[in-house]
Amino acid sequence: MKRFLNFVSLFTILVIASTTFGGCYSRTLQGVHDTYRSEFQANLDKASTFKTSAEGAAALQVDQFPVTLSAISSFRQKYPKVENANKHLTVLEAMIYLQTGRYGQARLARKTASEMGSASLTTFGGGLTRDELLFQAMQKTPGLIEGWEFLDNSGAGTEPGEGDVLSAADNIAELSRNSSVAEGDDGRIYLASTASLLYLRQMDDEAIIAKFYGRDPNPIYRKYGKIIVETLEPHLQPHEIASSEDAAADLSKWALRYRYVRIYQIGKDYSKR
Repeated sequence: MKRFLNFVSLFTILVIASTTFGGCYSRTLQGVHDTYRSEFQANLDKASTFKTSAEGAAALQVDQFPVTLSAISSFRQKYPKVENANKHLTVLEAMIYLQTGRYGQARLARKTASEMGSASLTTFGGGLTRDELLFQAMQKTPGLIEGWEFLDNSGAGTEPGEGDVLSAADNIAELSRNSSVAEGDDGRIYLASTASLLYLRQMDDEAIIAKFYGRDPNPIYRKYGKIIVETLEPHLQPHEIASSEDAAADLSKWALRYRYVRIYQIGKDYSKR
């Protein structure tokens, strides 16, 4: 009996230690994600009233994430064997490279995450997380990485083949409608906004061709304007949907939500052509 009680005591200690360790790295992991969001917001330039897909894409990119990358490195050194957490951070690292225009490194990070086969990006309840959603978008062909390359006006990105812009937009938009991912962390609206910028580029490309052949481009504007509205509207708050351009400006042109509302308003304007 004494031996049994000693075993139970040892088991209890191990469970408590495991729970404490798990809670510790979970809090640290959340802290890294919070650092990323704060650094992203802090480094965003004041958004002008952009009108094109390239301008909109530029408004959603920043130059660097030194604090977050340092936090990721520190986490890996401290918890090298926590595979689930490190897969989350590898996806986050891919997003950082994507948002700073380093597409080759984003692909390498995606490949690394893909090779962490046993690691999970789901919640303990089995639901998808923001990182899993973004990872799925990166794995689409064409998907999130290719989509941002198509939107890059600096020459760093790959030029799309025929039909690639629309395919990327559709693939990303489909994932943005995944209701098993909570709206609160803005993962779905980020994908919806990216898809909408790609629809905006596709609209511009088709309108140029229509004008070249002397056709009225307004049906094209209305078509893609409606698609952009339908893509973004489910992710916006009622006051954001109802807002005018002046009201949207009141959100602060440094705010991330302003950018999402502005893309929606561009679509709304084109849908009325």
